[in-house]
Amino acid sequence: MKKHKLFALLITFCALINTQANVQSVQAATYHVVKQKNYSKIKPYHAKDPDKSVKIWNKKHTKTIGNLQNYPHTTWYASASVTMKHDSTKAIYYKVKSGNKRHSGYVWHGYLTKGKYAATSTPTTTSVLFNPLNPEYGIHTKNIDNTLNNLVVSLFPNTIHDKQTQLAADLFDHYVIGTEDCIKLESYAKLNNQSDFKNFIYNQLKKELTKYNKTFTDFNGYKIGAYVDPKNKQTIVLLKSPESTPTKLPTVFYDPKNYAGVTSSEYIDTKRNDELISLFPGTIKNDQVQLADNLYQSYFDVSADYPERYDDICKDILGKNYKKKVVFVRSMLGWKDSTYTEGKSDEEIYEAAKKEIAKDLKRQHKNFDDFKGYKIGAYFCPSTEENNYGVTQIILVPPTVKLPKIGKCTFTIDDVPLD
Repeated sequence: MKKHKLFALLITFCALINTQANVQSVQAATYHVVKQKNYSKIKPYHAKDPDKSVKIWNKKHTKTIGNLQNYPHTTWYASASVTMKHDSTKAIYYKVKSGNKRHSGYVWHGYLTKGKYAATSTPTTTSVLFNPLNPEYGIHTKNIDNTLNNLVVSLFPNTIHDKQTQLAADLFDHYVIGTEDCIKLESYAKLNNQSDFKNFIYNQLKKELTKYNKTFTDFNGYKIGAYVDPKNKQTIVLLKSPESTPTKLPTVFYDPKNYAGVTSSEYIDTKRNDELISLFPGTIKNDQVQLADNLYQSYFDVSADYPERYDDICKDILGKNYKKKVVFVRSMLGWKDSTYTEGKSDEEIYEAAKKEIAKDLKRQHKNFDDFKGYKIGAYFCPSTEENNYGVTQIILVPPTVKLPKIGKCTFTIDDVPLD
């Protein structure tokens, strides 16, 4: 009897092994490699959508060994493209390894995009230096050669290379530092074929200094900035007395994908904006939504196609399909009509704007308390010199809407490079 039981168990055990072998055989047969192209030089890729769940497979496509979602900032290096066949369908996978060499596997090519992760469109530095006093004007960093600039600065011993003075020089605008107690030296002579730029510019600036009865050593403690045009070597030097008070500069806000969308903190009243936000209970103030509101100023630039411009800004900051779900509540009191603002105090205009906001909500069949969990930003134009003084806008984004990544969107003096 024991022999029969032992024999039965042996039969069952063999059957299980055979079943497992058959399952593995079926799984292995599900996908098989029909072509592999090895790269002579590895190619960098990163996740096309870092938030998307994407499986990393073993070569047989039988086991998941990772997920791209867990490595959103990783650069993957492809050493081969592999064509796998599943039934009658073929698909191309990349054989990849992470930059730190800790993770590897096979990923369908459509989930990856060329280039290192650092090349994505979320910059941490600005490529444009804005004029805070007139933010629609600026200079692209590709037109700045700090090696040349610093060479000129070095001609003036014991001066202080100052970011604000350097920005004024980069922009050819000494109003950025104030004209009081400021010396401006300029050279528009052509370098021609002379290779010794330092000697050339030294002689040019020496001539300029004689107009002020000065020499290079007369500026102890002065703040200095210098700009040399990389193409034609035309040069400007600004020297600001240590006794002078620097001009206070506002912060610049901009659309990092469209530099035409730009404004400054001079046109933003944070206190009023926060008061407007408090009218909508349960909402969450969001910096990115607030940026779209701050740039509402661009809508009223009469020198441009302002509605189209602001539409592009909203697509960049709120998403391409923002019109489908994002709620805009507005008061246009004062726009091109001073009847509503003339002779009235700021408080009276603000109160009138709040009433218009309530009317606009009613027109949209909404109430102030309908937006719990929504991301919010608000803008009230505080400048009496603008033709949209008192115009107000609130942007409300549903919690289910995912905002696009936009990167750095403010510019201050701290962003001016000296090296």
